[in-house]
Amino acid sequence: KGIEQGFEQGREEGREEGVLQTLERLLQLRFGELPQRIRARLADYNLAQLNAAFDLAAEVNDLDDFVTKLSDLDG
Repeated sequence: KGIEQGFEQGREEGREEGVLQTLERLLQLRFGELPQRIRARLADYNLAQLNAAFDLAAEVNDLDDFVTKLSDLDG
């Protein structure tokens, strides 16, 4: 049972990493270079927060708007 939990945790972390990389890429394509402070903030997010941040990144007009709306995701 412990091994199964370890595998599941590894899969979850892999999904988080994949969404994080895709989110960072989307933000770079839309708004240019991503400040380190934003990268660090996103790196602390769980999978649900990353998915919500991805949706935000697709909808906002600029990086400042994205950062402002991220506050709603901070838990």
